[in-house]
Amino acid sequence: MATKVNVYNLKGDVTGSVNLPEIFEIEPNEDLLSQYVRVYLANQRQGTRDTKDRSEVSGKARKPWKQKGSGNARHGSRKAPSWRGGGVAHGPKPQNFSLKMSKSMKFSALISAYAKQKENCVILENADLEEVKTKSVSEFIKKAGFAKNVLFITADVQKNLVMSSRNISIVKVSNAAVINAYDLLKYRNIVIEKKVLEMMQDATGVTEETSVEVKKEKKESTKK
Repeated sequence: MATKVNVYNLKGDVTGSVNLPEIFEIEPNEDLLSQYVRVYLANQRQGTRDTKDRSEVSGKARKPWKQKGSGNARHGSRKAPSWRGGGVAHGPKPQNFSLKMSKSMKFSALISAYAKQKENCVILENADLEEVKTKSVSEFIKKAGFAKNVLFITADVQKNLVMSSRNISIVKVSNAAVINAYDLLKYRNIVIEKKVLEMMQDATGVTEETSVEVKKEKKESTKK
């Protein structure tokens, strides 16, 4: 059974309702979503932190005093980690934390994220603001009753909407072409422009199962 959601205008008024496309009705793949989040967060790490070991700190590496006879403990270099200003023992070094994920898995994760968040989705008639005005976005959020963070998904780049919401910490505006599953899972309220919904309806039936069937057909054709 299709999920029915409200349709809003930019003033925050409910103008009607609409049924979500079939891709919202699939069973979300929890394991795939968990893997996607892990890969996404790992790829956000820069891995540029660095510390100097005893071979990299400045200074002379000569022995501070003779081995015996001084009454002091034995030391071989002032660059040793036990000395102030010496090198760091086993400190962090630059490292690549990036992980890989296939395009088909990313696509399936995106569909699963839409399906998982279907109860938090609403539709926006048109995301084209006439002027840059933060008050317009804040009043829309207040009137629509969004208490938590809000994600706007637009069909095209809406510069006025982006500029109007950049000072609101709980709001993010993203284009449908670059949206990812992590953002869909992160935000509690998903506002989808109606044009994006029409694009999804054109792609109805493109699910994880159908993509697997297409791959099988390609493999069989190559064997022949």
